[in-house]
Amino acid sequence: MSVLGIDVGTSTCKGLVLTADGRILAQRQCDYGAKPTVTQETAELAAEVFRDGVFSLIRELAAETKDVDPIRAIALSTHGETLIPVDADGNALRPALLSMDRRCAAEAKLLSEQIGAENFYRICGTPIHTQYPVPKIMWLMKHEPETVKRTARYCTAQDYLHGALGVGGFVDHSLASRFGGFDIRRHDWSDEIFAAAGLDKSLFSKPMAAGNAVGEIPREIARELHLEEGVKLVLGGHDQPCAALAMGAKEDAVTVSAGSYECATVMTDAPLNDENGYRFGLNSYCHVLDRKYVTLAFFTSGLMVNWFTDKFCSLWGEDQKSVLAKLESVAPNAPTGICFTPHVYGSMNPCWDDNARAKILGLTASAGIPELYRALLEGAACELEINLSVLEGLSGKKREITFCGGGASSDLWMQIRADLLDRPISRLNDRVDASCMGAAILAGVGSGTFASAEDAVRAIRYSRTVFVPRNASAYEEQKREYRALYKGKI
Repeated sequence: MSVLGIDVGTSTCKGLVLTADGRILAQRQCDYGAKPTVTQETAELAAEVFRDGVFSLIRELAAETKDVDPIRAIALSTHGETLIPVDADGNALRPALLSMDRRCAAEAKLLSEQIGAENFYRICGTPIHTQYPVPKIMWLMKHEPETVKRTARYCTAQDYLHGALGVGGFVDHSLASRFGGFDIRRHDWSDEIFAAAGLDKSLFSKPMAAGNAVGEIPREIARELHLEEGVKLVLGGHDQPCAALAMGAKEDAVTVSAGSYECATVMTDAPLNDENGYRFGLNSYCHVLDRKYVTLAFFTSGLMVNWFTDKFCSLWGEDQKSVLAKLESVAPNAPTGICFTPHVYGSMNPCWDDNARAKILGLTASAGIPELYRALLEGAACELEINLSVLEGLSGKKREITFCGGGASSDLWMQIRADLLDRPISRLNDRVDASCMGAAILAGVGSGTFASAEDAVRAIRYSRTVFVPRNASAYEEQKREYRALYKGKI
C-alpha cells in the first residue's frame, strides 16, 4: 500500500509516493503556470490554480504507480496564512489572499487594540500581523460585503483543496494555528478573538489533529484523478512542521529548512509563547504531531542570495545555477572579517523590523564580489547562530542540528555554518522535499500503513553528510561585532 504526500506552495506543488517499507516510489513537481498578482499592499492568486496543479500532479503520480503499488491515501502539506472564501458548493468566491497580502493593516491594528498584542500572542502563539486571515476577513467585511454575504466557509489552502477532493469541512491544528484566531492550548477557534473580529465559528472548518483520516475521495473524483476507489484523505498540515516531522521530529533536535527563508524549528510538549517568546517574535503553535508544539525562528536567507546574484552578477549572462557554481569556486576559503546583515527585505526573528536595512561593516579596498558573496553567507550564519541561541535558551536544552532544502546544498555554506556555530551539523543528502515526506508520513499514519509517525521516520533511510567545525575560533570577533549590531536587543 503506497501513500502520497503533496506539498502545495504558492508557485509549484510537489508530490512524493512512499511505500509501506519507507521507499520513495515516485516524485514529481508541477509548476502552476500562473504567478500571483502582487502590488505594494496586495497579493492574490486564483484559488483554482492550486486545485488544477494538485489534480494534475495526482493524475501523473497515480498513472506512474498504479501497476506497481497503487496509492491508497493522500495528505497535503500546504503553505500557511492563505485565505479562500468559498460558497456552499466549495467554489472560491474571489482570488485567494496570500500571506504577503498586507491590505488589512488597519484591521490588524484594530484587533490588536481590542484584544491586546500580548494577549493575542498568549492565545495564538503568533504575534498579530497582517499576514493572518482573521484581519483579512475583517477587511473583506468592510470592503467586499457581497463576498462576505455569499461565504459559506473561510478556508485555508488545505480545506479548500479537501473540498475539491470531495471531503471538505476539516482543518488540522497546525494550519488553523496560522489563521490568527486559533487557541493553541484549547485546540479550538478562540471565542475572544472571534467576538472581537465579529466572526461566527460556523463559517470555519472543524479543527482536528493531523494524521486523522477524514473520509474517502468520492468515486467520480477518484476516477477523474486515475485513482482506485477507496483512497483515504488524511489531514496533513502546515509545511514547516511537516518538514520537521520528516527530518526526525525529536525533542533533542533542531531542524533547519533552508530555502528562501531559513527556518529553525524545535519541538516541545508545551508552547513557548511566554514573555520571552513574545519579545523575540517567535511563532509557537500546534505541531502535526498531536499534543506537541513547534516553535519557529526564521529570517531571509536564500532570498538574499537571489538578490545578490541579480544585482551583482546579472551582467555575467549566465543562469543562476552557473553563477552560483562560479561564486562557490572563487569565494575565499577563510573568514572575510566583513559583517553583512541579511536585512535587505527587513529583519525577522529575533527582532522583527519591516524597516530594517542591511549593513555591511569591515569592507576594505581588497574586497570584491567573491568576498562579498562569502560575507553574505557568513551573515546568514550569524543570524542563525543568534536565533538558535534564543530557541535553545527558551527550550532549555542544546540540540543536534539537521538541515534540508536548497540552501543546504552548498558545501561552502554548510561548512561556514558549522564553523560559526562551533558545532557539528548534518545535512540530509537525498533530494527529497521534506514537506512532501512529512505529508506522506501523515497519510501513512492515517491510513494504517504506519503504526505511528515515529515508525515511519525509522523506516525511511536518509543518507547524511556531517560537517564539523574546522575554523571556529576565527569567527569569535566577527560574532561579537555582529551581535553588537543588535544594540543590546538580544
